[in-house]
Amino acid sequence: MNAEEMPGTLLESWERLSLAETEAIEARNWGHLATLQDAKAALRQQLELVDFGVSSSHPEWASRVVELLEQERANLASVMRCQAAAAEERATMERARWNLRRQMGSFGHRAPTFWQQYS
Repeated sequence: MNAEEMPGTLLESWERLSLAETEAIEARNWGHLATLQDAKAALRQQLELVDFGVSSSHPEWASRVVELLEQERANLASVMRCQAAAAEERATMERARWNLRRQMGSFGHRAPTFWQQYS
């Protein structure tokens, strides 16, 4: 692959990983999402080494980057919605736990069993 083709190939790889991230988020497969993000971190290092000065001969790359950024924003928004839903579920569980403890406390203490009374 020559220097002029490399940015396009890297952007295609980024797009493929971003779409896989979307699927992982929708499936709530956080382990796979972490793996994909590790792969994107490695790809990011490669992208930082690329001279996009040759992109003047490929103006479509600029629109491609904008599309990829929009996909990244959509993935971030999805993750944030999942986090908010998880936080709400946790808060609901904490309220239920607190209510249960309060109700159990209203019944008073049980009488000790036989082996607890014997000395």
